[in-house]
Amino acid sequence: MLKPLKRILDKKKHKKLIENYKIDEDFVEAKLEVKDLNVFIEKFQEFLNQREVRETFHCHELLLQLDQTDQLPIKFDGVEGLGFVDNFKISCGSDLMGLVVAKFIDKKFFILSPQLRRKVPPDEVKHLKEDWKAPIEPIRIYLKPVNMQKFTELFEKFVTEYRDTYPNPLSARFAPRVNEIR
Repeated sequence: MLKPLKRILDKKKHKKLIENYKIDEDFVEAKLEVKDLNVFIEKFQEFLNQREVRETFHCHELLLQLDQTDQLPIKFDGVEGLGFVDNFKISCGSDLMGLVVAKFIDKKFFILSPQLRRKVPPDEVKHLKEDWKAPIEPIRIYLKPVNMQKFTELFEKFVTEYRDTYPNPLSARFAPRVNEIR
């Protein structure tokens, strides 16, 4: 479920992200398996709003905000499609305290590709009208707490208690089998 918090950075792999957000060796990275991105963002914001968590950042209010969305070329069973990458900033005032990066598919994955739309069974077409996001790989969380030891305890508790399921059967069937085109 959770790969341990560790010092990062594979600077080659995350070069653009590091440059855009000025992430340095003081940040830590965690990877987390998530099935429903919308549910995760809601629960993670609740976690960040806890007094004990805010204190580990020496911050009276941590904001988790969508900062950027990019397109992501992906493939499913040889058929190319389009997914997305959301970058959420975690900030305290004007200071960057963290970042959540999630690569996902949503209803547009099917709507924008006639070949993929044909793979949707008739009883699941209704899910193409719903708002959902299903990650296609573990989400990455970059954090810069002041009190790392206390934060790690709180974060591990959050991860242990966090549970989610895919938003619908369509996402459950497709998201685990989608690959990013590199």
